[in-house]
Amino acid sequence: MTFSKALTPVTTCLIISSICYIFTSCHKDNKPFPPTPKADSPAVWTRITTLPQERITALEIIDGIIYAGSSSSGKIFISTDEGLHWKSSSVISPDIEIKALAVFKNKIYVGAFHDNAVILSNNDIYSSNDDGNTWMNAGTGNEALSFTVWNNNLYCSSYDAAQGIFMLDTVTNKWIPFTNGLSSILGSRTTKIMTADDDLIAGTIDFFAAYDAKQQVWIQKDYSIPQIRISLFPNYVIDMMYDKPTLFVQIYLGRKNQQTIIRTDDLGATWRPDSAQLKVDTGNDDKYIMRGLLAGAGKYYVITNQEQGLTGAWIQQRDKHAPAGTTWANGEQFLPGLHCYAIRELNKKLYLATDNGILTAHSHT
Repeated sequence: MTFSKALTPVTTCLIISSICYIFTSCHKDNKPFPPTPKADSPAVWTRITTLPQERITALEIIDGIIYAGSSSSGKIFISTDEGLHWKSSSVISPDIEIKALAVFKNKIYVGAFHDNAVILSNNDIYSSNDDGNTWMNAGTGNEALSFTVWNNNLYCSSYDAAQGIFMLDTVTNKWIPFTNGLSSILGSRTTKIMTADDDLIAGTIDFFAAYDAKQQVWIQKDYSIPQIRISLFPNYVIDMMYDKPTLFVQIYLGRKNQQTIIRTDDLGATWRPDSAQLKVDTGNDDKYIMRGLLAGAGKYYVITNQEQGLTGAWIQQRDKHAPAGTTWANGEQFLPGLHCYAIRELNKKLYLATDNGILTAHSHT
């Protein structure tokens, strides 16, 4: 399963009560979100008014440049001055859901999904060598959910059932399968690929994998926590973040029908839960949908959307020096009326991709 369903922003007016705040379209652009009164000085978020209030579903900061993918307009917005000004690309394709962004050898790469069933190649990778003025369709037919660069090659994770990892052949400009050692067709569905020091690692719906460059094969490692794995209800890695030696994995547990965070300090040999006071699926009450992780300069961040009850997004955090098992609730915030898709940091500023543009706040270091 994927979490690619379009989310509709709330359009009612701002209501302030002693219980909660509800974000709406009458909220002034230059007015910060009122922070939830919690410990640890929660951030004060403001919307970047130089960017359209569109549904930003992908956000990356590469070499100090911000790239934001809008699934409202099908465009990429680029800022070289920390969000003060933005350049807009041309429309990549109609009815597009942008999943992932990368820059490799002076080209922008976009992983996308088409909502329009008439388009036969529903899942594709697009590239541009002129800052988004023109786009080329790679025609892969695969849902690219993330990109990473390793050993001077570009890789992508794909939810395609048979070939879940691809590498770009720079000679032919074609994407070729990179699945040696992934024995399970189900497990080949890969939702996240990234580097950890010198290693190439991937999260699939059935197991974690690390690439052995000497043997040129993927080494499969279970998410070895009791009752996590079950074939009829696969797991789904939503996001991963690496802060040596720890890898955090934000994962949907098929068996338990909920989300959580697990961690490993040995690249998948052993795993343990790390979800103290984390906003997760409650099963019978409100439903939370995890959307992203960030290892910032001084803190770890996790964002989680709440889709039932009072709709909105939670931003939770933890000091990087805090021991494993520390609560995520210190300084947590709830942004009513929003859904979030990614969180990034640049020069002590946080950037939050939402269905109402990008919010920014000063980070704590």
